[in-house]
Amino acid sequence: MENATERLVKYPCVLLVDEEPGLSRDLNEWLAGEPVDLVQVARFAEAVRVVRERKVLLCVLDADGCPLPITEAISILRGLDPAIAIVVSAARNTAELEKEIRAQKVFYYHVKGFGPSDLALAVKSAIGRSPGSSPQHKEAE
Repeated sequence: MENATERLVKYPCVLLVDEEPGLSRDLNEWLAGEPVDLVQVARFAEAVRVVRERKVLLCVLDADGCPLPITEAISILRGLDPAIAIVVSAARNTAELEKEIRAQKVFYYHVKGFGPSDLALAVKSAIGRSPGSSPQHKEAE
């Protein structure tokens, strides 16, 4: 059985920045069997700490709970790691918000009202694009 330190080294990190535990439960279910380490933090400041401390493959960022303008938060994360894939999830959608978020070249922009299945597909797609989750890597483990 692996300990937490072994997981830190062995698996890429999927970081969830959301105060609500529901999405974390869903992501755990969706990612069952995937070679990733899911880390949930409630505050953006904690997300910055995680990105500074380890390689984060994907960050799922809740736009509604972010204390900064979402475009600023994306810029900060990209400044720390230009290769990080970012999925932004928002409860409400406006043409202006969508335009601003997409201009940041996020991996996926999810509107919560569309349901969780497209978010699950986006997360799995981002993981599948990772060199650390290629079939060759899985066989090597």
